[in-house]
Amino acid sequence: LEVPLPGGPCSEGGVLHLHENTVYVAGSEFEASDCHELRGAYGAEVIINRSIQLPRQLSRLVGPLRFQGTGRELKSGALNAHSQVSALHIIAPNGTEISFDNFHAGKNSGAISAANTIVVEVVGAIAFSNCRERAIYSPGNVTINVSGHASFANCSSSSDGGGIWAGGRVSLEASGHASFTNCSSVSGGAIYAFHIALDASGHASFTGCSSSSQGGALKAALSVTLVVSGHASFTNISSIYAGGAIYADSFTLQASGHASFTNCSSTGYQGGAIYTGGGGASVNVSGHTSFTNCRSLTEGGAMSTLGTIDVSGRLSFTNCTAGGNGGALWLNSHSTLKASGHVSFSNCNSRRGGAISGVVL
Repeated sequence: LEVPLPGGPCSEGGVLHLHENTVYVAGSEFEASDCHELRGAYGAEVIINRSIQLPRQLSRLVGPLRFQGTGRELKSGALNAHSQVSALHIIAPNGTEISFDNFHAGKNSGAISAANTIVVEVVGAIAFSNCRERAIYSPGNVTINVSGHASFANCSSSSDGGGIWAGGRVSLEASGHASFTNCSSVSGGAIYAFHIALDASGHASFTGCSSSSQGGALKAALSVTLVVSGHASFTNISSIYAGGAIYADSFTLQASGHASFTNCSSTGYQGGAIYTGGGGASVNVSGHTSFTNCRSLTEGGAMSTLGTIDVSGRLSFTNCTAGGNGGALWLNSHSTLKASGHVSFSNCNSRRGGAISGVVL
């Protein structure tokens, strides 16, 4: 049975409740304009075939919720927060899932769009799949806290940010598991923002993501900060121009856990896994960071950067190649590699420079 989303007055506390095992067909806007929260139910599904403008009071979506698209191109996002909402909160409590599937958003939007901040809290699970023109879009900031499981699969954009686009900062804290699989765009196959901060005390994985320009997984106009006390993995990631996995003006890595870059490539320029611009890099490895089978067309089969690399743990490069300088590392002449721990290069080669080019030890 398909029914319209309920209108009329909200329940006590300003909550609009959906009913279990009911399929709803959403109109272009909710009639219940005084509700501040939409709360789902097990088995409830909302079918969206045109863009929905959320009421100005509605600032919370609470699972379980399932949003199903039709693949039809929308004028804007599937769900669009009102411009007066300072922060849209999407919450998946323990034992619940929120899902968005098969949406084709309009330009400069996503399955979820907001003019300001978007905050995603995942204790249970949230899943975005087959979202064209992004899963999440905000000209402001996007904050995602994952102690459960968050997944972005087959999300894409014809411009930047296949999974997430933000005009400010994207902050992703993964004490559980956050995964991006087969996401693609022009720049930042998974995430594009001015600043990206990724804290992986659990597991953050990027697999099969790509870009036709810069940053197969992550592209930041300014900075990327990667803090790994658990595990962060970048596997089968590619870009055409630079930064097979990560492209940023400045890059910081603090790895007390395990950061792995496997089969990352820049097929047209520098930095098979990581490329940084004038802001340089600060890399501190007290755990284990590995680069395996990474390659670039020109410089830096694994990394092309300037800055300081300080290794008190283990840093390994295996089977990394470059068509120009630095089969593993191409570093500016003012860069420094300090190793009180273990640094290894195995079967890395380039036309000039073997494993390292342009480094001060």
